[in-house]
Amino acid sequence: MWRVATVVLVVALGAGCGRSPVAGGQGGTSRSGCAAGQTPLLPRTLAQDSFTGLAWNDGAVVATSLGGVTSFPLDGSAPAPIVQMRDAYGLVLAGGSAFFEGTFPVGQPNAQGKVSSGSGLFSVPLSGGVPTLQTDAFLELEDRAVSDGTAIYAPGVNNIVRIAAADGARSELPLPTAFTVDALAVHAGTLYVAAQDGANQSATNGVIVSLPVTGGPMKTLAENIGHPWTLIADASGLYWEEDPPTGQFTASHVVRTGLDGKGKTTLLDHGARSLVVSDGALYVAMDGLSKVPLAGGDEVPLVTGLQGPGLLVVSDGNAAWIDPEHQALSATTEPSLMTVCW
Repeated sequence: MWRVATVVLVVALGAGCGRSPVAGGQGGTSRSGCAAGQTPLLPRTLAQDSFTGLAWNDGAVVATSLGGVTSFPLDGSAPAPIVQMRDAYGLVLAGGSAFFEGTFPVGQPNAQGKVSSGSGLFSVPLSGGVPTLQTDAFLELEDRAVSDGTAIYAPGVNNIVRIAAADGARSELPLPTAFTVDALAVHAGTLYVAAQDGANQSATNGVIVSLPVTGGPMKTLAENIGHPWTLIADASGLYWEEDPPTGQFTASHVVRTGLDGKGKTTLLDHGARSLVVSDGALYVAMDGLSKVPLAGGDEVPLVTGLQGPGLLVVSDGNAAWIDPEHQALSATTEPSLMTVCW
């Protein structure tokens, strides 16, 4: 699945590229196209670090690393620290704040002067400030939490945890106890969940379900499928990467259905690390960056020769990602925060 390359190649983007402000489900932006001095479809590196979260915010890429949360303007301005915190992890934007996982001291120092630590969900205004501990429960924010602008949603234990952006109020949306959540998506007041159903003893135990963000009955949209990941919900439908069932060695693929789960079709006969719907196309990060027109057509390569790009975000003629998203502990180079415009 991993392919290593040292040269980044660029393939021309086809005509008809739009400018809709979609940010991969996280945050918004007022940016449009390339900045002065940028070459369309020529990737550039903004920084190198162990990044664990990305989002757009007003012409900048907001990124979380193990040292905190930083804003990287796309116009070439100097990076602006939003908050410095050890072991910051994951990122979701909502209500003008950045939400991320972090550590905090617990109890008194021991005889050696060391203090135990716990982990929890923090928020900080995107303009900077003192972080607020929202909950001391660990939530999976790196690639499984989503936001509808007013709240964030993350997998909990047998539930989805909802944290209101305005006041930090916590509520829970129950799920079947046998579910293992692999991905979330939210659109128009509905939360979509990709999971593995442990109550299904067959190899095809993947499911896609939906439930109202305010709570209510769960609906099964797809079942008896392979393992679904990287779920995206958009007015045009649902999209996810589907791995083969356990014990089978067929290829992964990217599928699309309506928001009601009907009309399942295969868009790509290969997998994806990240998916984003924007500009009337599905953008795909795998061994490079590509797009597939939602109206139909072939996959169009945009950037090739990458190692393992992930955490992709796309908005207003710009894309940003981490390459590689994951790497071996023995690797000597730090991952790069990269961007490209068109």
